[in-house]
Amino acid sequence: MTLIPITHWKLREAKFFMGKLAQEERINNLDREDFSYYLSAFLSAGRSVTFFLENEQSASYKAWFQPVWMKNLPPEESQFMDFMNAQRVAAVHCLGAETQEDVTMVPLAHALAHDLNPLYLAYADTGAPGAISEIGQNVYYFGVNGKQEKAVDVCRRYLDLLVRLVTDFDLAFP
Repeated sequence: MTLIPITHWKLREAKFFMGKLAQEERINNLDREDFSYYLSAFLSAGRSVTFFLENEQSASYKAWFQPVWMKNLPPEESQFMDFMNAQRVAAVHCLGAETQEDVTMVPLAHALAHDLNPLYLAYADTGAPGAISEIGQNVYYFGVNGKQEKAVDVCRRYLDLLVRLVTDFDLAFP
């Protein structure tokens, strides 16, 4: 039995909202408001993992998290944790996480295979016989270290880091 059941619950909550983000991306159905709700929920749940870990195992956490775990992270992962915390602060306390939106054209056949809600999409038909019709898909990006990365991929990377954190803690304090 784990010593940190609420931390594991928060990690499952983050996984749940990551699943919602990924599902919405697959079906090309992200409008700005849906995306911001799921992203805010994911960022809040993800950040709560460390808050609850500290709350559940205060002494062990304080002796291990900064001096051992964070110290041994590569600098880019440590900076990434800071970036994601800043996004959570922006989502919860400001006007939302700092994302950019773009439309990517995908084949209409791909879109139809996912039972889309057409209200969220822009349709483009070239009109040329034999041409592949396309439909627009909203894609959201974070600016991470000076480059644009799909927000869903960034969140997936953050979730992987949180899973590693909890796993490492469980191994350090069985």
